[in-house]
Amino acid sequence: LVRRTFVRPGGAANVAVNMTAMGGVTTLVAAIGDDAAGRELRDAVEQDGVSCGMLMAMPSVTTTVKTRLLAGHAQLSRFDQESPLDAPAVTGELVGRVNALLPRAQVAVISDYAKGVCNRDVCRAVIDGAERLGIPVVVDPKGTDFARYAGAAVITPNRSEAAAVVGFAIRDPDDAIRAARSIRDRFGIGAAVVTLGEQGMVVVTAGDASVIPTQARQVFDVTGAGDCAVATLAVALGRGRSLGEA
Repeated sequence: LVRRTFVRPGGAANVAVNMTAMGGVTTLVAAIGDDAAGRELRDAVEQDGVSCGMLMAMPSVTTTVKTRLLAGHAQLSRFDQESPLDAPAVTGELVGRVNALLPRAQVAVISDYAKGVCNRDVCRAVIDGAERLGIPVVVDPKGTDFARYAGAAVITPNRSEAAAVVGFAIRDPDDAIRAARSIRDRFGIGAAVVTLGEQGMVVVTAGDASVIPTQARQVFDVTGAGDCAVATLAVALGRGRSLGEA
């Protein structure tokens, strides 16, 4: 017996919704399918106050949909429908939209879910354009090609993402600090924040390293935790707060 169903924006859309909920004025730049799921996603995000005027609806793309089957508080399974984007013409259009928006921005976020939008050209357009304007860029990365994010203000890999890049296991905050230093130095990124779940997060800048602990809670669903972290950092930095305050 299915008792109820609900729809929530995910991926970069979830980051945008979180930023808006914290008082940010947020515009989402992305590619979605020209399909029922894409229209449902646009409606849901707009209802949460995010500007969707820069969304591209592509007939050749299937909007990513993740269907979770829950029993009580436990997730039993997940079914994914997606078609990664691979279209040079779309990249050019996305770069144009990024360039049009940046002069009006206080912060930019690259929320990379490895679906094809955040390729090297798009990432470089965001980071290089933001650097010229003095705008911080916060990156939530995917994969191991962190070179595409070089020059960003902050990068926020989780434990497994950071370990895949540096090539050693991250068992505790000390390991995470070593990994964050390696990532920051190798890729010319201002600060590396490695999230460690129940062990908190570490923050490494050019001259400092610190551990921010968590307060233990009983949590049944951690979906979107990383999105919330990057959104909080971005909104605070966009308001001129220091990284430590953010």
